[in-house]
Amino acid sequence: FAPPPPLAGEESSPAALVVIVAYNSGPDLQCCLDALAAQTFRDYTAVVWDNASSDGSTDALRLSPSVRLHRSPENVGFAEGNNRAAALAPS
Repeated sequence: FAPPPPLAGEESSPAALVVIVAYNSGPDLQCCLDALAAQTFRDYTAVVWDNASSDGSTDALRLSPSVRLHRSPENVGFAEGNNRAAALAPS
């Protein structure tokens, strides 16, 4: 399935949304983002929802332009983190 092309003057939305909920993920989070960046499919936006990590795992992340990071001030849990991250995605 391919979405229709945007109308004149409209920006197109990415074909896919990748949601990553993280909590004290250490170096695994950067490995995850590196693997995502290595994919051949590029029409995506990724939202990383950090669930109030205390290990500094998001401090030195190298983010590609298609990845958005949100640092939550509280740990809202995995399911709620997914819902909130999805709500941040471009429509």
